[in-house]
Amino acid sequence: MTKFTSILPVGLAVITLPLCVSHASAQTGNRFAVGVSFSTQHAPDDSSVADGAHSVGVQWRIGHSKQGFGWQYALHWYSMDVARLIGSGPTPLGTLRVRPLMGGYGYTRLFRGGKIAITGDMVGGYAVNSFELNPAADTAYQTRLGARAVSAEAVNTLVAKPEIEMWYDLNNRLGLLVNAGYVFARPEVKVNSSLGTDVHRVHADTYTLKVGLVYSILGRDEPRRQPAKKTPAKPRTRK
Repeated sequence: MTKFTSILPVGLAVITLPLCVSHASAQTGNRFAVGVSFSTQHAPDDSSVADGAHSVGVQWRIGHSKQGFGWQYALHWYSMDVARLIGSGPTPLGTLRVRPLMGGYGYTRLFRGGKIAITGDMVGGYAVNSFELNPAADTAYQTRLGARAVSAEAVNTLVAKPEIEMWYDLNNRLGLLVNAGYVFARPEVKVNSSLGTDVHRVHADTYTLKVGLVYSILGRDEPRRQPAKKTPAKPRTRK
C-alpha cells in the first residue's frame, strides 16, 4: 500500500460528488477564469525524496470543455526535500524544485448538459529544475569527507504525467477543479566540490492531487428569456 492511498478516496469522492447534484448553472460562456488552487504531493515508497509537500497557487481556466479527443496542457510545479548518504550517515541534501511545461492528448466526456467535464489524458514535456543545498549537507561534506567549496545544481529533464481531471460548473461564473495524477521525473543532482563532481539521479516521481476554484472574469452571460409579447386584440367593427 502506497502513501497516496490515504488521499485517493478524498479525490474520488470530490470527483464523483458533482455527478449526484441535480441543479447547477453551466460556465459555458467562460472565456477566461482565474482563481486559487491547493496541491498536495505524495512520494511513492521507493522514492528518494521526502513525502507530504503542499502548496497554494494560482489557477486559471481558458474557455470551456468540449466533448471528444483533444490537445491538453499542464503546469505542475512542485518542490521536495532530498536526502542521501554522505560519509557515514544519511543527511538532508537539499530542496529540489521541478518546473515542468507539459502538453499532450486526451478524451473529455461531458455530463449533465456540459456542467461537468471529466478528462483523462497523458501529458509530457520538459522540466526546468533547480536545487538548493542544505547547510547540513555542506557541513557533512566538509567534516566527513574533507571537501571544500561545496555547491549543488539540478539538471533539466523530461517529465510525463498521466492524469484525470474534472471541471464542475457551480454556476455561470464559478468553476471547481479536481485533478489527480502521477508525475514521472528523474533529474540528476550534481554536487560540486574540491573533490570533484558527485552525480546523483533523484527518483522524484510523485502522486498529485489538486483542488481549485476559479471565477470567470471574461465571458458571455447566459441569454435571458424575454417575455412573450402580447399581440393587441383587433377592435371589433359593428356592421
